[in-house]
Amino acid sequence: GTVKVADDDRVHKVKGIVYGEHQLQTVGMHEQAKRWARYRSLGPRTTFLLSDILTPDVYGGKPLRYAVLFVDGKKVFDSTTFDVKESSFYQDPKKAGYTAPQLLALTGENDGVKMRGAVKAGKLTEREDFLETSGAAVRFVVSKFAKPMMYYFDGQFALELTGSDGKVEKHGGQGKYYYTVVNP
Repeated sequence: GTVKVADDDRVHKVKGIVYGEHQLQTVGMHEQAKRWARYRSLGPRTTFLLSDILTPDVYGGKPLRYAVLFVDGKKVFDSTTFDVKESSFYQDPKKAGYTAPQLLALTGENDGVKMRGAVKAGKLTEREDFLETSGAAVRFVVSKFAKPMMYYFDGQFALELTGSDGKVEKHGGQGKYYYTVVNP
């Protein structure tokens, strides 16, 4: 593909795995998720990305997940079939029924590599009530279907990977943890 960087007219050719977080769609948030946990750590040597979406009942109420870990520019683990256990919940003091897990315990295996680890939320850096920050028309329409709240935390991750040869690698770092409740 090609990439243009802000304040630079040059076009750069790129090749490899790409992670994109922003999207444009015509599907309502309430139609695609009940809640969504995201974590992103972009370190100088280590990059870890995680997404855990709980689908609405119409899609079976099952999670859609992915996790990928890069070390020194090389993918060392990825999975869409790992388990997540949530605990240590943040209770929103302004909205009854709204919570965000501050600890995600991760376990899984892919291509003979066993993974266990955690994402831990630290300080709450921002709380966004989508309806409060929207204009009157958007608020009127969206409030009929969803009452989304977004929570932003500083966070950290720690992963332990065990290869089929028994060799153990440990990785960790600082990042950003985002949690969205579509409807409580």
